[in-house]
Amino acid sequence: MRRTFMLAATAMIGLTPNASAQENDGAIPPSDWQGNYALTRTDPRIRTLAGADLIGMQVIQDRGADTATVSWDARQAICPDPLDEPCEWIGANGTDTARVIGDTLVLALRLSPDDSDPAILVLQRRPTGARRPARFAGFITNARAGWDIRFDATQTL
Repeated sequence: MRRTFMLAATAMIGLTPNASAQENDGAIPPSDWQGNYALTRTDPRIRTLAGADLIGMQVIQDRGADTATVSWDARQAICPDPLDEPCEWIGANGTDTARVIGDTLVLALRLSPDDSDPAILVLQRRPTGARRPARFAGFITNARAGWDIRFDATQTL
């Protein structure tokens, strides 16, 4: 059984694409934004980590570029009121272009078929020091400013 697990793990590693090599054949180094992120909703009404799971996303960006390609998927905590029934936004996903302005990434999320009121995700990188990884936090709001969701983010492998 251990040998089967090792073979499966080796196969998965071989199938995992290297984003920077895939996007630019290594000619331009990736930016500090490049990587995978887990966004976790910060709301005192949510009691579990699973209930706070907001968005998973992958950012691909060349160093020095002012845009990035972001693949994302909305999860359990995406609904405006976490105490309500699950909403239609859970499972929404896409690949879109984000604007990068210094230590801030801004992305329009198409959560629903109604294009007249998109959600806007703002993710900020906050440097913490030379030997400690950056801290990430942000918010999502709609264009009409009818709701907002605050979150923390971690860069994952």
